[in-house]
Amino acid sequence: MISAWSRTFFIGLALITGLIWLIKREITSWRLPASLGLGLTVVIPINYLLRRIFASPRPFEIGDFTPLEEFAPLFERDAAYGFPSNHAAATAVFVICFLLLGFKKTGILIALVTFLVGAARVIVGLHFIGDILGGWAVGIICGYIGYRLEKPVTSLLVRTANKTRLIDIEL
Repeated sequence: MISAWSRTFFIGLALITGLIWLIKREITSWRLPASLGLGLTVVIPINYLLRRIFASPRPFEIGDFTPLEEFAPLFERDAAYGFPSNHAAATAVFVICFLLLGFKKTGILIALVTFLVGAARVIVGLHFIGDILGGWAVGIICGYIGYRLEKPVTSLLVRTANKTRLIDIEL
């Protein structure tokens, strides 16, 4: 389940990515959305499998943890397993792709927001610190995989598009 806050955050990141592409308008600017798309495509099933393997409860399910109740309404209490954090993993994909592709300032800004969101999720009792750190580790690895897969996948798609004469693109 993705909360309304999460959807807003990811839509914002997608808009930033699209804006960068619109400003550059060249084939090399496809690298960022392609890397992000591939990284997110990899991170979703890996996180799903890891959550099933570890079956780690969330802090609020254990019972002896008291979150800051005044902030709890801001977050949906999902009954799914907590480790690794989906939010942390997905946002780490964004951070690593932006940084590896040379968007340093944006990558650092997204990293700061990612850190704050992770801290907030720990404070309100949705995750343990290890859940967040595990999500970041998975996301960094998957973001790197997306970054490394981008060139071969984009080349394959462009060759296929040119062969079918749907579009004529040069790399």
